[in-house]
Amino acid sequence: MAIYGLAPSGAWFLAGVPVMALWGISGPAAMDMMSRRVSASEQGQLQGANSSVRSLAGLLGPGLFTGAFAWLLGWLPGAPFLLAAALLVAAGAVSWLVTAPSPPADQPR
Repeated sequence: MAIYGLAPSGAWFLAGVPVMALWGISGPAAMDMMSRRVSASEQGQLQGANSSVRSLAGLLGPGLFTGAFAWLLGWLPGAPFLLAAALLVAAGAVSWLVTAPSPPADQPR
C-alpha cells in the first residue's frame, strides 16, 4: 500500500502490483493461523467475528478512504493508500501484542 501511496509515476504504481498480488494469499493464511488458535467448538464464533469485522470494514472503508482522498487530493493524492498502509501496520502491531506469549506467573511483567 505504501508503494502505491508514494508512487511518483504510473510506472512506479505498476511496480507495486506484483507486491500487492501477494495480498491474495494473506487472507487464507491468516484464517488458517486464527483457526489453529481456537478449539473446534469456537470455530463458528471465530468465523462470525471475522465476518462482522469484514462487514464493518465494508461499511466504514469507502467513506474513510474517499474522505481522505478528497481532503488531501491537492497535496497528497496517494493518501488513501498511505492510510491503508498505516492501518495495516497498526493491525500488525495489535496482532503481535495480542498473540505474544504471556510471562510465567512467578515473573512480573
